[in-house]
Amino acid sequence: ASSGGGKASSGGGKASSGGGKKDWPPALKSFVERCFEACRHDPGRKERVTNELKRIIERASAMNALWSNEPGVSDWDLMPVPGGSGPERVDSPGLSQNYRPYGGGYVGHRHAQGSAAPESPKDPSKKQSKKAQKAAAKAQKAAAKEAAANDKKRSHASVPLEEELDTDAERAKRARRMGRFGTGEAVGGGKKAAQLAAERHERLKSMKLVAAGVDNDEEKEEFWDSLTIRGTNTNLEKSYFRLTSAPDPATVRPQPILEKALRRLKTEAAGESYFYLQDQMKALRQDLTVQRIRNSFTAEVYEHHARVALANQDLGEFNQCQTVLKTLYGEGVSGQEVEFLAYRVLYSAITGVTGSNINTVLSTACAMRTEPAIAHALAVRSALQEDNAVEYFRLLGAAPSLGHSGTGDLMSQKNEQVRFRHVTVACKAFQPRVPVAHLARVLGFTTHRAYVPGDGERDPVVGPDGAPRVDPPWAQPGDVAECVNWLEAHGAVVKDDGGVPSVDCKESAPRLFVPEDKNAVAHGDQTLDIADFMASF
Repeated sequence: ASSGGGKASSGGGKASSGGGKKDWPPALKSFVERCFEACRHDPGRKERVTNELKRIIERASAMNALWSNEPGVSDWDLMPVPGGSGPERVDSPGLSQNYRPYGGGYVGHRHAQGSAAPESPKDPSKKQSKKAQKAAAKAQKAAAKEAAANDKKRSHASVPLEEELDTDAERAKRARRMGRFGTGEAVGGGKKAAQLAAERHERLKSMKLVAAGVDNDEEKEEFWDSLTIRGTNTNLEKSYFRLTSAPDPATVRPQPILEKALRRLKTEAAGESYFYLQDQMKALRQDLTVQRIRNSFTAEVYEHHARVALANQDLGEFNQCQTVLKTLYGEGVSGQEVEFLAYRVLYSAITGVTGSNINTVLSTACAMRTEPAIAHALAVRSALQEDNAVEYFRLLGAAPSLGHSGTGDLMSQKNEQVRFRHVTVACKAFQPRVPVAHLARVLGFTTHRAYVPGDGERDPVVGPDGAPRVDPPWAQPGDVAECVNWLEAHGAVVKDDGGVPSVDCKESAPRLFVPEDKNAVAHGDQTLDIADFMASF
């Protein structure tokens, strides 16, 4: 990936070196701006509002609830302006004027605390029916239940945030949670988890979120930047641990160190197990996230992780990476956008996912089909839709000529299914027998041999659609033997036809089946074998 260009290059744009205000929830930004607006003409109140904002945001961050709209914690649209009471509280303009966020409902639901809503006046000339009496009793019971719930909410809301976060029970609970996770160090993490949690708590408690008297956009930007940490860790190797509290700068690596760590993973550690590479890449991504770094280097990290995931047939992790990359490219971050647009087309074809997002991807790809990689991906999609195994494996043979290893890795996910469908059709179409050597060539058992430039038989041929194709080479004895093993494992009957191994189509047709995957494991991750488990210590 290139190192510059776009809105997020190292020399321009707020998203280049650590993100901007957009990385915070929009509702939270509106709440903070509402708070500043409420105390614009009251300098004495600004300091109180600032301190309360600090505690509110720290509490929501510690509970991982900044984006979740938890009632009483991060329901930013309903949150009143802190540091005041009564008419000084300013609510969101879109809320009903009768709504009291901390009062437990709308004004008019009940007339007095602890009392039920009064009954409608009765007409003395008419006798109330039993049905009306039951409805009135039910309404009284519901009103009493609502009153009790609202009283309970008020009692909880009246507890100051600092007291709620500093109780012995809360500290003990936090210490137990932290004990389950390490500090982020590659070796020996977890021994000082409780101590580090206490140090982080004290540091956040004393951190100044914003100077008093914030009124303009520049000072508001400083408010958000004050919540972004800058790492000081210099270790190239670091394990991934899920955060349970605010990150500690001492365990987070800055971008220059992260760049060295990525180079190490691409060179020296490239031959390590996928379990190790995945652990290191996720730690890299986490350090970028907590520092709000969204630039071309961020794209390079996610692109490399996506390629590693494809090489190890981990479509789940690949999909996570390509989702983030789509957002980064949309923000103007420079990277290998053409390559990963082709991957998205292939991914949708292989997994069969549909929807408006895929339609948008396909529309974009069709507009860029002059790019060989994208034309190739669209041709693969068509071949899969038509169950055209011959065309599919011709396209697979041309994948190395694109220079993207991920293309062949993605297509290999579908090889088994394409082969089985073709054999099922072949056993009905060919009678009485079909040579195995022919099937070995058609089913891609010969495409493993490296393409050699200048080989006239296998030179890529660009079709009318702009996609390169390569005819598979003729089958060798080793290819035929591999194909025979595959056919017999799927129930086909292979016989010797005058010294030529052939499939008896009549006997094979009713016996074909898809065997159970011998490499599958219960948890779905083939990388977690004993060797990987021992290597993690």
